[in-house]
Amino acid sequence: MKIRLIPVLFFKDGNLVRSENFDLHQILGDPFTQVDRYNSWNVDEIIYLDISKSKNYEIKNKINFKTKSFFDVMQRASAKCFSPMVFGGGIKNLTDAQSYFQNGADKICINTIALENLEIISELANNFGNQSIVVSVDVKLVNNNYKVYNAKNEKIYDYDLLNFIKLIEKKGAGEIFLNSVDRDGNGCGYDIDLITKVSKSINIPLIPCGGAGQFKDFKDLLNSTELTAVAAGNLFNFTERSYEKAKFYLKNEGFNFR
Repeated sequence: MKIRLIPVLFFKDGNLVRSENFDLHQILGDPFTQVDRYNSWNVDEIIYLDISKSKNYEIKNKINFKTKSFFDVMQRASAKCFSPMVFGGGIKNLTDAQSYFQNGADKICINTIALENLEIISELANNFGNQSIVVSVDVKLVNNNYKVYNAKNEKIYDYDLLNFIKLIEKKGAGEIFLNSVDRDGNGCGYDIDLITKVSKSINIPLIPCGGAGQFKDFKDLLNSTELTAVAAGNLFNFTERSYEKAKFYLKNEGFNFR
């Protein structure tokens, strides 16, 4: 199978932001420019997450487009983008999920609601299809043990990580988006040990993220673990034509990218 290279965008309080350790957020600009750029590069897929804790914000953009909510961002971004788009952030029930699909999502990404109620995964999968449900799992190292973390309420769950991951698959998730909190925005390379353990425990696609600082980090991960997708955020935001360059590099290294 060909490997997908997936850029990740974070939307917070009206702006696109750079994330570091799920805590520090640097404003990058309006929520549309980077989507337009990725569209021109014909990316495999885009994951776009709303990490705003409040919905009382003004969306600033340089184009003549009136925006009042993340739904407006979704509509405009998906209308201009030819690549599949995964949207997430604030989905609490089937009605929210339906609204996301109606406003341009090809897939949805859920996090908090899955931590609180695993059955919602089955409900969503039964209504919209397994292939359209991505479950996000954020992992933090605590006393040298991998723990499930929720940035929304800064809570660490005392789940056995691999058992929890297997339950997500069993309940009907189509993919798992795995993010390392400790590596987020640090550019120090992927947590290959974590990713390998999770990848070997499931049969559905895993999308690892967190830690990519140079193209070689993709190579190191893919040489260590069999994957069909890999994601990154900041690396694609600060390097000119970074996505195209990454694809060129990885194809030259012998990897089967689209």
